[in-house]
Amino acid sequence: MEPTGIAIEARSETGKGIGRRLRRAGKIPAVIYGAGVDQPRSISVGIRDLVAILNKPDCMNRRFDLVSGDERTSVVIKDYQYHPISRAVLHCDFVALKDDVEVDVEVPIQTTGRSLGEEAGARLFLVRREIKVRCLPGQIPEVLTADIGEMDIGDVLYVDQVPYPEGVRPVYKARYPVIVVQKAKVIEEVVEETDEEALEGEEGAPEDGEKKEGAEEATEKE
Repeated sequence: MEPTGIAIEARSETGKGIGRRLRRAGKIPAVIYGAGVDQPRSISVGIRDLVAILNKPDCMNRRFDLVSGDERTSVVIKDYQYHPISRAVLHCDFVALKDDVEVDVEVPIQTTGRSLGEEAGARLFLVRREIKVRCLPGQIPEVLTADIGEMDIGDVLYVDQVPYPEGVRPVYKARYPVIVVQKAKVIEEVVEETDEEALEGEEGAPEDGEKKEGAEEATEKE
């Protein structure tokens, strides 16, 4: 993925008040942390520039640069928050990258072919549409692909069975299903048994608003 750049500005003020003022000016508050960043840096970024990245299908594993004067910091998006009603973007976390330091990113998974189970009347269900992987920045895949042609009724593809490119590995603690071919009722039971606590804990859980899933330009309401 070819890095692109979006302009940022340093900010010293924090809190909801500064967030509202920034959004009225067409910007949102954000933070940078990660490789080469000793302390998290508070910044602001243009809403339109960020939304242009967020609206891309690979937004969570797309590498790009944050630009401040002559300084360029290579990053990926770690997380972002949006308003639960207006869907306006409220805040974003960026992880700084170094070519020799591994990073955790979420990569979408897609399937190829049509399963034997579907041909026999069963359904194919993606239990998870993204998998968190760990790799060097230069190895971040745009998508993971699983060939389901040989999957029959009752077959399950687990996270450790997904084909990963060299140098890329999943970072979940437990072995959980990613793709299931089964009758609808059985699929529901499999999904219910998928334990979210098995996922590796994430930093920076949002305090206000909702996490990711779509982006719109912020429109501030008092």
